[in-house]
Amino acid sequence: MREAARASAAGFAKAASLIRPGITERALEIEIEAEFFRNGAERTAYDTIVGTGPNSGVLHFMPTSRAAKEGDLVLIDAGAEVRSYASDVTRTYAASGKFTPEQRDIHGIVDEARRNAIAKCRPGAEWRDVHLGACLDIARGLSAIGLLRGRAEDLLEQDAQALFFPHGIGHMLGLGVRDAGGKLPGRKQSKKPGIRYLRMDLPLKPGYVVTVEPGVYFIPALLNNAENRRRHRDTVAWDRVDRMLGFGGIRIEDNVLVTGAGPEVLTAAIPHER
Repeated sequence: MREAARASAAGFAKAASLIRPGITERALEIEIEAEFFRNGAERTAYDTIVGTGPNSGVLHFMPTSRAAKEGDLVLIDAGAEVRSYASDVTRTYAASGKFTPEQRDIHGIVDEARRNAIAKCRPGAEWRDVHLGACLDIARGLSAIGLLRGRAEDLLEQDAQALFFPHGIGHMLGLGVRDAGGKLPGRKQSKKPGIRYLRMDLPLKPGYVVTVEPGVYFIPALLNNAENRRRHRDTVAWDRVDRMLGFGGIRIEDNVLVTGAGPEVLTAAIPHER
């Protein structure tokens, strides 16, 4: 898995060097995968995701011929595989090399949630609590910049953050991009929007490798939903959200080894910005 992470780092470094307005999603996919293979990968761990502009808000977007534009976000979710062991990494870049103020705010919120979640990846920690901590961080961050209204704890109780963070904090990684997982006997899948897509409900143990991948997205299907607007009419700044529906999304994902000495980030060599 360390070798897979090293090959992935080479691929992301290559992609980051090429990102600029005019480059297509497909071109970035080709270059990042070729660099994986040049650095020891035997295959990709999964279908490479590259989304530019509004496409960055689609959680599993398959690359197209769309060219990045000035002011766009470029989200890349890709990983090399070595001897059947996977890596799974996401970085979100600015096409022009510099985030806009709104992009910088959102990137900072996601990065803080990532760092705090990684710090909690210790033996005995409940994965559900790692996820809920990230949800709280995102609620707090979105409230601080005025997209949500209210105390973070109250927003979390109402699942307001799930409009912008609609997936789990991550999953186990190993032989395949989604390795073992599941739930302890007797635990049931929650139906709450903020936790229903959590892929595992287990306490962490030494030797586990997990992905930590918080994100904030502006997904029209969620944000234009009439029921969501009714339910969250007082907790979301809808006028501002409407102006940001073409924003796309930001996700940052690292691979974390759980050890008795604390979490080790296997993908730490991959910068979070260019």
